[in-house]
Amino acid sequence: MQFVPAFPTLRFTDVLPSDRWVIEQVPAEAPLFFRGAGALLYGARQLRDGSRDEIIAPTFHCGVEIEALLQAGARVRFAPLNEGLGFDQDRVRAIVTPRTRGILAIHYFGFPQHLQWLRDFCDEFGLALIEDCAHALFSRDDDSWLGTRGDMAIFSFQKSLPVPDGGALVWRTGPIHAALERPPALTTARSLALLCLASWRTQKQGIVAASAQTVARGIGKLGSRMLKALIPDRRVYSPSTTQLDPAVDGLAISPSARAILTHVEPETIVQSRRRNFAILVEELASAPGVVIPFKDLPTGTCPLFLPLLVRQRNLVRARLSEASVECFVFGESPHDNLGSDQCAVASRWSRENLCLPVHQDLTDSMIEYMVRAVRSSLRA
Repeated sequence: MQFVPAFPTLRFTDVLPSDRWVIEQVPAEAPLFFRGAGALLYGARQLRDGSRDEIIAPTFHCGVEIEALLQAGARVRFAPLNEGLGFDQDRVRAIVTPRTRGILAIHYFGFPQHLQWLRDFCDEFGLALIEDCAHALFSRDDDSWLGTRGDMAIFSFQKSLPVPDGGALVWRTGPIHAALERPPALTTARSLALLCLASWRTQKQGIVAASAQTVARGIGKLGSRMLKALIPDRRVYSPSTTQLDPAVDGLAISPSARAILTHVEPETIVQSRRRNFAILVEELASAPGVVIPFKDLPTGTCPLFLPLLVRQRNLVRARLSEASVECFVFGESPHDNLGSDQCAVASRWSRENLCLPVHQDLTDSMIEYMVRAVRSSLRA
């Protein structure tokens, strides 16, 4: 049985020390955090401006970014989205108040938001534009890197690269100083071990490898619970999308993750992801029961996944998991502060989105196997 990982896999050469920095989108002097949510939490605290404590955020989100804003002392007001996952401009304008400090714009799946409108709108009302580029590493809007039009941008390297941790904070007016501590060594070691096991399973197919990965996941969960009990300051925290340890904004990227970032090849990654995305769109365009909302790739876009809308999403996801095809679901559990029935578009995406991997480590045989597995799951 073929194994298709949802995220890129790790090679031995990726962890060798190096001094180079090749990610142009993130300046070399930008502070690197343990998590992207930590970067957002730290940055949102710097945006405080007296009584102006409101941040407008989209109704479709994973939850942790909203929690970061709340922990930073912000009041979050939610703005509905249109069918293209962009802000409904009239409804955003209607909820701006004298207390509004900024707008959080999420570049979903690597696709750029309408940045010119957002920039002009923020300038009109004196608001800060926060670009959430957690999905948008190596993506551009025309000739501009995503993350360079906002007053603040945050990145999460784990979604695009085989790193155990890592996020970044980019400030429009220049570098911002952040005194950060190293993360717990055991936390990093556990994440690296799971990355290595996933990489090994990708190369070593079969029931033995699959069983080893299952056992490793169980051991990892048990170890995580034990570490939480043993470390008093709770620096090892739940990976739940709606939970965030407040200490995370003081933790730096681990040395091993920093080393891995120096070995990435951005141009190769972008080309591979765009190619894999195009192949999957062509192969699945006629699949029954599937909507492909983003069939065309704008120039410069580096897709994180191929997002699908599937009515029987949970059933299809379970069948793909049985076939050893890992998928990703974004925003399945929105933050509790959102409430219900606030945005039909966000509700549908939370309920139906199923993201297929398009990352740079997919082989042609993996893509062919994934297409067959998706079609089989839909037919069943």
